[in-house]
This record gives sequence, C-alpha cells and structure tokens, in this order.
Amino acid sequence: MAMLRSLLKTFVYGAVLLVLPWLFKGRKERIREGVQEQVAAEHHFKRQVIQGWLIVCGISVALVLYGLFALFTVGDKGPPDWDFGSIEDTPGQSVYSTFPYGEGIGEPEPQHVLERPPGVEKDEIERGRTGK
Repeated sequence: MAMLRSLLKTFVYGAVLLVLPWLFKGRKERIREGVQEQVAAEHHFKRQVIQGWLIVCGISVALVLYGLFALFTVGDKGPPDWDFGSIEDTPGQSVYSTFPYGEGIGEPEPQHVLERPPGVEKDEIERGRTGK
C-alpha cells in the first residue's frame, strides 16, 4: 500500500510538472495576445484622434482659403464712381422727393391721445364697448 501511494504521488507530481508549464504557456500566450490587442486598440484610437484633428484642421484651412479667395477676387474696389451728393432726409426738401416743398401738415400729431376727440359723447363710448 505504501508503495502504491508513493507511485501515485510520483505520478501526480510528474503530471503536475508536465501540465503546469503547458497551462502557464497558454496563460502567457493569452496575456501576450491580450496585450497585443490592447496595443492594437490604442494604435487604432491614436489613429482616430489624428484623423479627427486632420478633419478639423482641413475644414479650418478650407474656410481660410475661401476667405482669401473672396478677398482677392472681390477685394477693395475703391470709392464708388456714383455720387448723389447730400440727400436731405426731410420730405419736400430733397430734389428726389415726391412731395412738393411746403405742403406739409405742420407739426406732427402727438402719438398718444390724452383726451376724447371732439363730438364724441360718453354714451357713444359706452355703446362701442358693449357692442350694442
């Protein structure tokens, strides 16, 4: 019985010594593959960040080039070649006015009415409010 026990121990120890490196080898490979996947993911992320910045910079450069194009094609043409002179802004004083000079109504009417118009009685006001 003791001999069987020692044989069994030897077999188990041998099996463990043969199997453990194989298990750890798989674990190391899995860790190595995981690290490689992580490195690949980080590389992909860095690539996406660079692509995003390139897109933003490209749009900015396109807008600057568009502005420069507009500046150089249109540019500053100098003073206008037409001159209307001094145009009066009061109706009737300008030579371009459609109203004859002096036919105004005088002072402008006030914007806010503080009293009732003449000839309107209190009864008419009350009828207007009630709709009768």
